[in-house]
Amino acid sequence: MAVYQAAHKGLKNFSMLISHVLVPPAIEALMSSPNCRVQGFLAAGHVCAVMGYEEYPPIAAKYHVPIVVTGFEPLDIFQGVLMVVQQLESGRAEVENQYVRAVRREGNQPAQSLSTKFSRSCRASGAASAKFPRAASA
Repeated sequence: MAVYQAAHKGLKNFSMLISHVLVPPAIEALMSSPNCRVQGFLAAGHVCAVMGYEEYPPIAAKYHVPIVVTGFEPLDIFQGVLMVVQQLESGRAEVENQYVRAVRREGNQPAQSLSTKFSRSCRASGAASAKFPRAASA
């Protein structure tokens, strides 16, 4: 909101250095490694609350790995882990939302619109750039 308000007020002396990382490209990089032993993911609920989790089902299907959107309270984490384990035990690899009180599949579209308006996707810099294309937001 600060970026939006600064632009709305026409401030010329306002800037921000943002180093957000996009999660789906990072998961893809991990899962495509021949040495990967990851069997499931807990997707960060605070990220999915804004961005949604529509990008995760193709990843879950491609790598046959469960992904559970999870909150940060202790019971949320325990339930998220339980949901991943239940999927593994039943041979499923789906995206489930444990954090239903805060996350919708499509995310928060007004927040996404603001994010798109005031940031852009770019290649990560430094050592991460070779492994995580389209992994950063600036």
